[in-house]
Amino acid sequence: MKSKPHDHQQRNLLTEVRDSGPLDLPPKRLSNRNPRSRTDDLRSRTSRWKLKRLQTALAFFYLLLSPALSIADETALLQHYLTNRVKIPAGTYTVDPNTGLWIPSNSTVDLRNVVINVLPTHEPLYGVINVYASTNVTIIKGVVNGERHFHEGESGEWGMGIMILHSHNINVLGTTIYDCWGDGIYISGFSTDITITSATCDGNRRQGISVISGSNILIRSCTCSNTSGTLPSCGINIEPNRGDSVSNCTISDCTIFNNAGGGIQAGVSNADIGESFVRGTRIYSNRIFNNGCINPPHSTIHISNCENTQVLRNILRNNTGTGIGLFDSTNTVIHSNIAKEMKSTSNMSDAGILLSFDNQTAVYNNRITDNQGWGIFVWHSNSFIGKNTLARNLKGNTNIPSQPAKNQELKE
Repeated sequence: MKSKPHDHQQRNLLTEVRDSGPLDLPPKRLSNRNPRSRTDDLRSRTSRWKLKRLQTALAFFYLLLSPALSIADETALLQHYLTNRVKIPAGTYTVDPNTGLWIPSNSTVDLRNVVINVLPTHEPLYGVINVYASTNVTIIKGVVNGERHFHEGESGEWGMGIMILHSHNINVLGTTIYDCWGDGIYISGFSTDITITSATCDGNRRQGISVISGSNILIRSCTCSNTSGTLPSCGINIEPNRGDSVSNCTISDCTIFNNAGGGIQAGVSNADIGESFVRGTRIYSNRIFNNGCINPPHSTIHISNCENTQVLRNILRNNTGTGIGLFDSTNTVIHSNIAKEMKSTSNMSDAGILLSFDNQTAVYNNRITDNQGWGIFVWHSNSFIGKNTLARNLKGNTNIPSQPAKNQELKE
């Protein structure tokens, strides 16, 4: 929106706030002057400090009340708060994703009672909130309403709610991200020590959360739901690009449902084997239900070309396709999971647990019941399978062939 001529005073105020430096604090120590000049100096400098605080408050007041202020002004005002590490006042803001918001190092960004609406754009790639080459950043709460339903173009899949690149020691706590053109949260650039806790990613187009490269990443107690629009359409996806790697990523205590492409996917594409790696992934204590299957064979928890993976104590119910699928992976433990009421596709190997061309796999103490496909389906697997509960699986509790699996103690 363009400014009206009579609003020049409001715009000048915003310009002054944007161009000003960090807020000056009243001094703790005074220069050696006589008592009267010290008092005058304190009053003068305190007055200047109060004036800058008043300018910030007035800018926010005008921002809310004046429809003549442009989206660029609104985005710039938020960036002013972030750059100067000033708490963003409660309210609803509109942000231009082509500019985005950028969080500097050593920042705690408190977004409680803050809603960010994303301006529609034709750009295929953007980040609404960007953490780039930053350290020691915490983002608390806040809501990001994406623009996927109003997006002005058709290309691309990389419009992200929160984008974390080349950063270290980043925490996202309780933030909600809706309806982004790409992912709710995107982590890449070999970022390290990233923790995403109690975030909600709902209705995003490509992924709820994507992990492309990095190490020591924890995704805990998050909700990822209703992802659809472009592949893979998973709740959480660990998928390095060529030359990237992901190590020590943990996904725990999350609720993942109604995603078109599945719940959790981790792996390297066949074209990138030997150039990209996923190692040390732990997936445990998640509730995963009502997820779809866009490209059979596909799995609710889909592991491919990974090393040293643990899948423990997850509950999978009423998903489509295979429950836990393991492909071309080494040194995997699948233990104490529940997979039930899985809906079969046209794929003949749909199962509660599917093993294919895996090596050094242990599958035990799982409960696999009431599925339309197999209980456990094995194909060219070097695995130990034992002490699982298998019952009422429509195609059979197991197809276990004589080669080359090492199977023990299968029972109903």
